[in-house]
Amino acid sequence: MATGLDISFNIIKGEPHLTALTSCALVCQDWYSLTWYHLRQRIHLRDRKDVLSLSKTLRAKPRLREVIQQVVISGALPGERQPIRHLGTFAVMLAGKAPRLSRLTVEDAEWTIGSVRMEDIGFLGVFSYIDTVRISNVTLSSAAQLSQLVSTLPRLRKLWCYNVDCLQEQKVSPASLPLNCANLEYLDLRWVAPAVEDFLVQISRASRVRTLVLGVDSELDSSSPVSRSQALLEASSASAEAVELHIDPSSPVMSVMLWLRMDHTTDDLDAILTTLEQDNVLARLDSILQERRFSGTVASRGICIGTHDDNNTWTSGNELIGMGSALRERYDRLDELVRRKMPHSHERDILSFQEFASWRQDVDKVLLHSMQVEQKNTAEDAEGPRGSRD
Repeated sequence: MATGLDISFNIIKGEPHLTALTSCALVCQDWYSLTWYHLRQRIHLRDRKDVLSLSKTLRAKPRLREVIQQVVISGALPGERQPIRHLGTFAVMLAGKAPRLSRLTVEDAEWTIGSVRMEDIGFLGVFSYIDTVRISNVTLSSAAQLSQLVSTLPRLRKLWCYNVDCLQEQKVSPASLPLNCANLEYLDLRWVAPAVEDFLVQISRASRVRTLVLGVDSELDSSSPVSRSQALLEASSASAEAVELHIDPSSPVMSVMLWLRMDHTTDDLDAILTTLEQDNVLARLDSILQERRFSGTVASRGICIGTHDDNNTWTSGNELIGMGSALRERYDRLDELVRRKMPHSHERDILSFQEFASWRQDVDKVLLHSMQVEQKNTAEDAEGPRGSRD
């Protein structure tokens, strides 16, 4: 069960392996000891008391230090943005005490000026193993806070920003960009404030982002979010190998990722079919993908006009199995519509229509194979021609 537990998911509550392990821990003292280390791979800290308790536990059980892989810092109440003063407490008290910590999440939080001392954030640099940071449902005072967080983590490779607001609109100066931002390979930002998005545009220009994920809020002005998203696409176009677009269904812009509500799948599909049939967004997307600048990046890997539902974490990998004939007919119509509206992409065989998670797995395999071939060729070039000797 512990082998099947994947703590990388953003929402781990309800994950079947975790539920089973928790049940095992309640059987008896011996079983509790066996499951204890697995259950503490992911630590959730909601206030200063939680930080003090964790510090005390690590002193009493030093073996736990090697177990912790992910820490979540959040406000005290789930879903409500509250001050996270204990972020600074965690950075100072736990520095050097969780050497295998690789993922830091800050969620449901207000990160206001003075709530966390800048010098305390610097202690996060001691967690030299952190390569992934996720900021979700957070209100920042300024984008400079995010810049400092990125700058503090030398091994950061993946940055996620979901629903991030910013009280101040001033931009981060290019001269003060984090020196390590060039190492970022995965950038995911959905529904973030303009100041944050502008900062990440600068990050993209300075880095070699391989995977770019974008989201646009339908409540924003219809032109500004699109132009900022376009700036991000252009900034990472030279290096991006996979691009995901998440746009609210009520937005006037099309979404390559079509999110479906589990309880309203039929209604959502009908709305999508009507919109895509009447609008020319698919034709525009088809035309854009034929441009030369995309020939060696995302288009060469294929593009997925895929579906996902809002309960995507622990549902079956193939959502189409067992569906009714009416729902199947709608999916078939959507498939036909996409191919008809995007004839050039269809002819080039770069168009994929499937459940999005399975497409991502296919793309990951392609990227892994490509990297292995590239590494092999580089090694052979470094060795030089064989069979000859001076």
